[in-house]
Amino acid sequence: MRMRTIAGQEDRAFLGTGINLGDPRQAAQGVATVASAVQGATAIARKRRPDMRPRDILGVAGSLALLGFGMWWKRKTLSDTAKARVARIYADASELFGFPRHWFPAIVWWETRGSFNPQSINMTGSDAKPGGSWGAAQISLQTAREAGFTGKPEELLDPVVNANWMGRILANPIDRHGAHRGAPKTLIEAATMWNSGTHPGDKDVPEVTSSEYVRGVTLASIDILDKGWA
Repeated sequence: MRMRTIAGQEDRAFLGTGINLGDPRQAAQGVATVASAVQGATAIARKRRPDMRPRDILGVAGSLALLGFGMWWKRKTLSDTAKARVARIYADASELFGFPRHWFPAIVWWETRGSFNPQSINMTGSDAKPGGSWGAAQISLQTAREAGFTGKPEELLDPVVNANWMGRILANPIDRHGAHRGAPKTLIEAATMWNSGTHPGDKDVPEVTSSEYVRGVTLASIDILDKGWA
């Protein structure tokens, strides 16, 4: 797979928080957090109310577990200030490579569902085989290699590095058939190429790209401009 491997068809950031359930390490951390909270809450309930029925204990434990998970979840979410900082890194790169400033942040918004988490890693589905998708722009390792990237995958978690390679790839895109295409002239062209390695006029544009991805990026661009993040 070529450019279609840059971004998976679906973002794995959990409910827009940047918790990547496709990354075994992050998923395991979330499960361990909930399990620990349930165990601790159960112990506290039994100590304070020895006569409490098992059903009631589970109810209390569940509530406290959700509270503990929520606190952990919040720590994984970037503040609006941090999101704006990451968005502007991509805006600078977008301008550097000759595109409107809001294009790259809009794509990143949709890739991360608004979390702008630079530590996002996807090792599931079609992205797993070519080495995963890395960083806020969800650049696949295979596509990065084809574009000339020779570093370690973890280097793509640096938003500056990630944004730079996003620019290099979109400035000289290779479609899903291995053909070099000209740089996109509209945001719709950029989003279509980024998601599926196709051009809006191609016959093989995936339905999910044209109906969901492009629409999401377009709406995200409005949000980016409204917030002044570009």
